[in-house]
Amino acid sequence: MRLPILTIAMPLLPIAAGDSSAPNDVGGVLICTEARGTGICTWDTYTMGACNQLKEPYYHNVTTFAPDDNGFECFPRLMDCGVVCKSPTGCTFGAVDFWYKNKWDLSAIGWDGLMASFDCRVQKASNYCGAKLIYYVSICVLLGDERRVVQGSRTV
Repeated sequence: MRLPILTIAMPLLPIAAGDSSAPNDVGGVLICTEARGTGICTWDTYTMGACNQLKEPYYHNVTTFAPDDNGFECFPRLMDCGVVCKSPTGCTFGAVDFWYKNKWDLSAIGWDGLMASFDCRVQKASNYCGAKLIYYVSICVLLGDERRVVQGSRTV
């Protein structure tokens, strides 16, 4: 029998809020040319809401794209920054966050060798169970791949 894992985020703990000298930089992303964090790798923090253009050797050559667990998500893009995407899907396969199962091997979804740029944004509290965004008393419930922030008797 598998039991849920419960964690409690307390609002007054300084470590919960984190200490950042750059308020727009939430967390880092590991980018590598090979799967499972191998090959040529870089790690950096990125400004939320800004397009980040990949340069060589990562341009169209990313297989690991692994955001930290800091309450943000990133959207890999087929297009360079500044190029208008005309695809109805937005030229991305969707959000990648700490919990995304294929972040260590984008070839599992056919995206190795496709990424040209990406942008990141802060996740909404309803999508994220982590101390960075939860400044109120809450319980984070993890059940397999499902995660929810529960406040009092209601789920948000």
